[in-house]
Amino acid sequence: MDSNWDSLSDPFLKEHERDCDDAIQFSTGIWKRITRFLPWFHLSMILLYTCFFAFYTYNSKGCESNGNGLIYSPVIQHLTYERRTLNTALNNSFTGEPRTELDEAWHELLKNANIKITEEELGKLGHQHSIALADGSGYLAELGAYHELHCIKRVRQYLHLKYYHPSFTATELEREKVHIDHCLEYLREIAICRGDPAITTFGWRNSRPTAHVRSDHQCIVWESLLSWAESRSVDMFDPNLLQREQHVDSERMG
Repeated sequence: MDSNWDSLSDPFLKEHERDCDDAIQFSTGIWKRITRFLPWFHLSMILLYTCFFAFYTYNSKGCESNGNGLIYSPVIQHLTYERRTLNTALNNSFTGEPRTELDEAWHELLKNANIKITEEELGKLGHQHSIALADGSGYLAELGAYHELHCIKRVRQYLHLKYYHPSFTATELEREKVHIDHCLEYLREIAICRGDPAITTFGWRNSRPTAHVRSDHQCIVWESLLSWAESRSVDMFDPNLLQREQHVDSERMG
């Protein structure tokens, strides 16, 4: 009985074995083709992730200083940062009594204060407007850092009125006082706005707690800002640079 069953089932078993062999060979062929392309697949994914990371990094430059993109500025993507120890030493070209070296240093520092921005860049600033350039190539603008430096220079000169403004009239002196008050208030607002998180430590001097002069800060690499400003620099006092006055600006002037 068993032998008869074996003889009857044998053709079916052999056919089943052939089907299994065919399926195995088919699966093996597919797997070989898949494994042949796996290295290329992994390479493609690596390239995709690399491109995504580079794009994200490029578009997030400067976010540490501008609140994750809360404001727009065309210079942000060109800025780099560094850890810098601020010494505030009083033996450099920007400090001390009025002299030719000091005036030249401040002039060099501020010579790229006025820049040109495009119409598209102006549009990204929101509802702000500015004076158009006469050649139609853009609009007059200024980076905030240069406004701060201008104010510091102006306050320094106010400390030496007899040197810088020996012939001021009473009216001019009053106008300068208002300008200085504006500058001091602007610097106060900027200090609060930036909220520098750097820590200053203290030591004893003449039995009094005294702040240490040297401290580490997260800073913009000035050269990265300077090179961009230089590429956009314009001379605001060139009589042919600007379109003639079209309306009176209602915003407070600095």
